Amino acid sequence: MDSKNLSLLASFDELQKINKITTQSCLEEFLRFVTSQEECRLKWLDAVRETQRLKRLLDESKKENINLDMKLTTARKLLDQEKLKKQRAEEERNKIDLQLQMVRDLLFADNRNLIHDETKEKLKFLNSTTRSRMSNDYNDRLSAIQELDSTGSMLSDLSFSRSDDDLDLEAVLRKKRTYKKQRPSTDFDELPSVKRRRSQVIELNQDGVAERMVATTTVTMEHDGSISAQSQIETIPSAMNAPTAPTRCGSLESVESGLSIENNTGYNQGTPSNPGVLPVGSNKINMRNHLFATKTVIRPEDCDVCEKRIKFGNSVNRCQNCRASCHPGCKDSLPLPCIAPGNTPISKRNMGVIADYVPSISPKVPALVVHCIKEIEDRGLTETGIYRIPGSDKEVKALKEKFMRCRGVPRLTDIDIHVICGCMKDFLRNLKEPLVTHSLWWQFTRAAEVHSVEERRSKLHQAISQLPQPNRDTLAYVILHLLKVAESKEANQMPISSLATVLGP
Repeated sequence: MDSKNLSLLASFDELQKINKITTQSCLEEFLRFVTSQEECRLKWLDAVRETQRLKRLLDESKKENINLDMKLTTARKLLDQEKLKKQRAEEERNKIDLQLQMVRDLLFADNRNLIHDETKEKLKFLNSTTRSRMSNDYNDRLSAIQELDSTGSMLSDLSFSRSDDDLDLEAVLRKKRTYKKQRPSTDFDELPSVKRRRSQVIELNQDGVAERMVATTTVTMEHDGSISAQSQIETIPSAMNAPTAPTRCGSLESVESGLSIENNTGYNQGTPSNPGVLPVGSNKINMRNHLFATKTVIRPEDCDVCEKRIKFGNSVNRCQNCRASCHPGCKDSLPLPCIAPGNTPISKRNMGVIADYVPSISPKVPALVVHCIKEIEDRGLTETGIYRIPGSDKEVKALKEKFMRCRGVPRLTDIDIHVICGCMKDFLRNLKEPLVTHSLWWQFTRAAEVHSVEERRSKLHQAISQLPQPNRDTLAYVILHLLKVAESKEANQMPISSLATVLGP
C-alpha cells in the first residue's frame, strides 16, 4: 500500500514538472531569436547591395579603362605625327640653311665676285641670319621631352609609355613656328655635272628708301667635283614701297570713311604681306572674319561661345588671328569682328601704351575697344546715364582680365552694359600714356584756345596728324562712337557736355 502511494506521489511530481515546463512562457527567448535573425537579414542585404555597387564600379572602371586606352592610342598617334612633321621641317630647314650657306660663300668668300661696298653693307644680314637662328633655335622650341627613338607600330602597347602626359597646348601655341613648304632640292651626288640658277629677291628699307635687290647665282659642278659659280646682283628701286607723307584728315567724315571703307583692292587676308604697305581703309573693321584652323584637343579647354568643355581628342576650331577656340558647330556664333591681339609682351601688373594692344593691320584699334563699342552700340545707346552710371568694380576687373588674356572675345551679351562701359573707361584711363600723348598735349590745348574756327580746326588737324597711328586710329574710333551716343541724348540723357565731363581728363 505504501509503495503504491509512493509511486503515485512520484508520478504526480513528474506530472507537475511536465506541466510547469509546458505552461511556462518562452516569449522573450523567441523575441531575441527573431531580432537576431532580422539583424542577420539586414547584414545580408547590405552585403548584397555592396556587391552590386562594387560590380557597377568594376564595370565603369572597365569602360573608363577602355576609353583611356583609346585616348592613349590617339595621343600616341598624334605624337608620332607631330614628330614626323618636326623631322620633315628640320630637314627642310637644314636644306635651306645649306643653300643660304652656299649663297653666302659665293657672295663673301669668293674674291672673284666684285661687289660694291654699299651692296655688301646691305647684304650683311645674310651673315647674321643663320647664326641668330641657330642660337635661338632651341630657345624657341618646347621644353625637352624624353622620347623613344622609334615609336613603332600604333598597334604595339610599347610604342609610347609615359605617366605624366602633360602637354600644354598654350605653350605650343605661344612657341609654335611656321615653316613654309618648299620642294626639296636634288642631291648633288645624283647629277655629275649640272648648272643651277637661282634668283633671290630681297626687299630692303634703309634710310627711308625702299629697294628691291635681285641676286642671280649660277652654280656649275663638274665631274671631278670642282665647283664654279657666277653671281649677278641688281638693285631696283621700288616706288610702290616708298614711304608716303602722313595724310592729314580734312574733316571728321574723312576719318570715318577711312575706318569703314569697303575692301575693293582685292587684298587676301589669308596671304601674308607687309602690313606697312596696306592702305588705312583696306579693311572694314566691323567685317573682319575669323580664319579658322581645325585642331585636335590635347589639353581640354572651354568653348568661347557656349562656354562648355571641349574634351580630349575632340576637334576644335581655333582662329589663327584672335586665338579664339570653339566647337565646330559654334564657329558661326563666334563674335565678330576678328581683332588680333598685340604682339608686344605686356606685364600683368602694369599697363602698356595703346600700341601694345593693337593688331598689325590698319585701322589699329585694340580688340577691347572695338568689341566694347560694338556691344554698347547694339544695346546701350538708349540706356539712361550711359558712361555716367558706374558698373560693379569686381565685374569690370574680371571682364578686363578676360580681354587681357589675348584669347578670343568674352561673351558680352550677358554682361551689364554699364560694366562694359566701365571696362573700356578703365582700359583707356590706365594706359601708360593716354591717347593724346604727353608730348602733343600742349598742341591740343593751344588749338582749343584759338578763337577762330578755321584756325582751330587747322591746328587740331595738324596735332592729330602727328599722333602715332595706333593713337590716331583709336581716338577717331572712340570719337565717332561718342558722336553716336550724343545723337541719342534724348533717350540716354548724355549730351556732349556730359560725355566730356565723364570721359575728359
